[in-house]
Amino acid sequence: MSLLASLVRAYDRLPDAPPYGYSAEKIGFCVLLNPDGSVAGVADLRGDDKKRSPRVLLVPQPPIRTSGKKACFLWDKTAYCLGVTAGNASRAQEEHALFVADHERWLADADDAGLRAFLAFLRTWTPDRFGPPDWDQDLVDQNAVFALAGQHRAGFIHDRQAAKAIWQRIGGERQGRQGACLVSGDMAPIADLHPKIKGVWGAQSAGASLVSFNAEAYESYGHESGDNAPVSQAAAFAYTTVLNRYLTTGSGHRVQIGDASTVFWADCSDAEVAEEAEFWGGAMFGEPSKAGTAEDMAERKIQDKLRAIAAGRPLREVAPQLAEGVRFFIAGLAPNAARVSLRFYWEGSFGTLAQHYAAYSQDVAIEPAPQRRPVSIRAATLRTAPAELHNGTVRYDGERVSRLLAGELLRAIITGGRFPRALLALLVLRIRSDQVLDPIRLALIKGLIVRDMRLDGRLPRRADGTEQGDYLMCADPDDPNVARRLGRLFALFEKAQMAALGDGINSTVKDKFLGAAAATPGRVFPALCIAAENHHLKRLRNGHSDARWIKDADHARRVAAGLGREIGALWASFAEGLPAQHSAEDQGLFLIGYYQERYARRDAAEPGHGSDPDTTLQEQDE
Repeated sequence: MSLLASLVRAYDRLPDAPPYGYSAEKIGFCVLLNPDGSVAGVADLRGDDKKRSPRVLLVPQPPIRTSGKKACFLWDKTAYCLGVTAGNASRAQEEHALFVADHERWLADADDAGLRAFLAFLRTWTPDRFGPPDWDQDLVDQNAVFALAGQHRAGFIHDRQAAKAIWQRIGGERQGRQGACLVSGDMAPIADLHPKIKGVWGAQSAGASLVSFNAEAYESYGHESGDNAPVSQAAAFAYTTVLNRYLTTGSGHRVQIGDASTVFWADCSDAEVAEEAEFWGGAMFGEPSKAGTAEDMAERKIQDKLRAIAAGRPLREVAPQLAEGVRFFIAGLAPNAARVSLRFYWEGSFGTLAQHYAAYSQDVAIEPAPQRRPVSIRAATLRTAPAELHNGTVRYDGERVSRLLAGELLRAIITGGRFPRALLALLVLRIRSDQVLDPIRLALIKGLIVRDMRLDGRLPRRADGTEQGDYLMCADPDDPNVARRLGRLFALFEKAQMAALGDGINSTVKDKFLGAAAATPGRVFPALCIAAENHHLKRLRNGHSDARWIKDADHARRVAAGLGREIGALWASFAEGLPAQHSAEDQGLFLIGYYQERYARRDAAEPGHGSDPDTTLQEQDE
């Protein structure tokens, strides 16, 4: 099923779907009219929040404005309906004149009291009347509707039956030529221009087109504009209505993945099952619900089920109603001048998606775990951006996420394919440059390496010959991998420094040498070993320490003995020499070894580790 066809199908399941010819628009205020057309007052429809958000109302669908001037029916922005704007006054005068002329023609035979009052208002209104006390300056350039005084709570003029009948007649007059719709296959009026898509991050605020032909270079076979991809007016209305609803903030159907505004939805014969699948999709993507809401409670339950799937339980046991008969759709929309480009599109069974998400969760599983919940897709893509420290908190700028890698990462997760090879090098580079060993970054590195090893047949094998599927998940002192063992050794050097000098020092071994040690261990490690033996361990053996967690001189000597044994055993395992340099995969293994040794939870009584509070990783929420 194509993207447009799946969206048209979703229109029938859309809650409170606007009927054909209508759309949900942001309206700032309502002009209250007396029967003679005079202004009785102005009702501010904006909310009480800090942004004074306009109210979303169902109004006759606005025309598609490109470079020309076109009026909306019985509502519009103030430049058209009142002739008032903060911008070009002469253009507003022309737009208002067009608005009046069109309504004179449309409402010429109207016999409804509301429509007659509206027409009388247009005939007597002049823009110089816009001002205090009835008209606030912050209403300029807002969208406005109209109602008879005392009736705006019951309905607006465009809601009256006479207005709806006229609007239906106007729609019939605007119908284009008949043709075969490529979405439905039916013979129907073909849309010349498609309604605008709004809500795509980075696109024009007035909206952008998903399907458009605005130059001869894009046309073929003598067709013009919309005839090059014939979509019926009804289908164009349906797919744009659904997309605009899904792209609305808080819709539960969108999440930002890099520069792509990603929407997702489900299709099933049972609407409640489809809605549940969409809740699952939101949890997988990492679209949070407001705390304390019913959606938040549902998300918490779904997170528990996602953990069960990540642990290996099949979907048919955890949520049997979702295992079969549910289709799932994912579309990534990115801005491209006045258009919306389709960055990626996936459709398949929800069971397949859950299976691939479980495989991803198992691949990125690492101890210590970065958080209680599985690593969401949004959290994973966000960690590819540079890290910035603000008041002790690490933040990631979503605008600096690699557009290409974000899409490729998402595709790998939802299809179960190989992760982009450039991602491993990028993550290693990020850690080396900003020194932030984010647990989710390490989880991604682990997942990249393990999936590549499995697909290439390089996973270590157990004694019985089976693949070690949980390789790299936990600290493993018996792993012979040189890069991982060097990472462990580097962590022990840092622990020795912290035990001897305390955690108040300006910079640690990690701060100074992490990048060089990971990339060129043969050049860095001999000097680090000498520093650890002749300075840090020596100070501890003499019973001296500035670490708060070391109790006394005897405790310092015990810590020195434990660290000395571990460092000595690891150093002896490199009798054949240290590698001169590491590949990107080896650097990733080095970082994993360092992370697991540095932050593994140890028994406080274990020699050499004590109860250093810095060695306990605090669980982080997204």
